[in-house]
Amino acid sequence: MKDPTRIPQLIAELQSVWEALPDVPFAQLVHQLQAAGMSITSTDDDVRELFQRQLCAHPSALDQSALANRAFIVQTESPSRRIILSRSSVAVVPVAGSSAYISRSLNRAEKLTPIKEARASTHPVNKHDEHVLHPTVWQFCSIRTCRVSSPLVLLDANGISHHLGVVTSIAVAGFPAEHADIATSSVETLCGALQGAMPVTPQLLDNQEWLIRCTDGSLVLLGRWLVVFSFRRRTLSSSAHPWTRAEFSSGEAAAVPDQGLDAGFSVDLANGQSMQFGQVDWVIRVR
Repeated sequence: MKDPTRIPQLIAELQSVWEALPDVPFAQLVHQLQAAGMSITSTDDDVRELFQRQLCAHPSALDQSALANRAFIVQTESPSRRIILSRSSVAVVPVAGSSAYISRSLNRAEKLTPIKEARASTHPVNKHDEHVLHPTVWQFCSIRTCRVSSPLVLLDANGISHHLGVVTSIAVAGFPAEHADIATSSVETLCGALQGAMPVTPQLLDNQEWLIRCTDGSLVLLGRWLVVFSFRRRTLSSSAHPWTRAEFSSGEAAAVPDQGLDAGFSVDLANGQSMQFGQVDWVIRVR
């Protein structure tokens, strides 16, 4: 007879896997484990190894040490947000990404297909309207709590706590940690992620989204849509535009890769117009 004392440990590991994804029904969780390799012939050790792989991809909790070499996507509710943690950088963006800023007056066809005739939408940000939550990025000092079903609380350099909602899921990001670190990420990071392809187009980005901060204070979200955030006095507005290409340059130096690309950039819109932006401060990936 096999040792029955192994059962509580195995059940506890299964519980940890399920607690990391509490919104997933148990039957669906079993189906996911089967899709990942669990079968009727799997040994207890095989299942335990599968549980560990699952927890590596979807941990139930994070501490500061986990951010040394990986970026993580934390989904929260109350409010609903998508939060990217990487090293000492945190980025808070809408769950829907750039699509969250499309005017709700646009019809479905315009939303699904940004065509040349599509209209750009401009609307003021209402702090009570989650649909138009503007991205925020800053550097934090440490994680106080980050556990599924518990509040996400970060501490800044002054020891002030920032409560960012209740964690619903944690997942390893599908990109390197340096892509989401404002201390190291630059235009070269974006260029490298696209295998050096320039100019940037929506097709090249595919489902990627990059948040760009310029030294003139401009904040731009580049993804399926181009979203520009404008700060005036105490108000913030956003405008979403279908776009065709973005080009980063530094004058004559742009032709020489070794001299870098850390300078202004321009974006051609689908309506034939162009938008110019100042020198790039940092570029981070948020999707």
